[in-house]
Amino acid sequence: MRILGIDFGDRVIGLALSDESKTIAFPLDSYRRKNEKSDYEYFKKIVDNWKIEKIIVGNPVRMNGSAGVRVKKTEDFVEWLKKNFNVDIELWDERLSTKEAEKLLLSAKMKWKKRRKIVDKISASLILESYLYAVPTKED
Repeated sequence: MRILGIDFGDRVIGLALSDESKTIAFPLDSYRRKNEKSDYEYFKKIVDNWKIEKIIVGNPVRMNGSAGVRVKKTEDFVEWLKKNFNVDIELWDERLSTKEAEKLLLSAKMKWKKRRKIVDKISASLILESYLYAVPTKED
């Protein structure tokens, strides 16, 4: 059983996956949203194939902790996930995750064209990694 990390975006959703021991996060994919049917089929395949037991979705609160427009859209997406998939879903503070992902990729001297293809899944990995470090697993 694994945990799926999500960096939600209007057009592109970054995904990361934990290892089975739930200690390491790996970038998985950057999914470009299409329509509700295609989105459902894509996430169903991920949840089933990877035996996902929990989904962590980055919560884009502002630096002062207040909620903006992005938070509402993210909460709507979480409701959609809950309606369609029988797994635990939790919002997790994602402040600066995309900035941190950009910083990592810039330090690797990666060109913008390549960075923009992977920044979302790197950000999802950072969100999931933060969760895994903060929340002890049941085996702990």
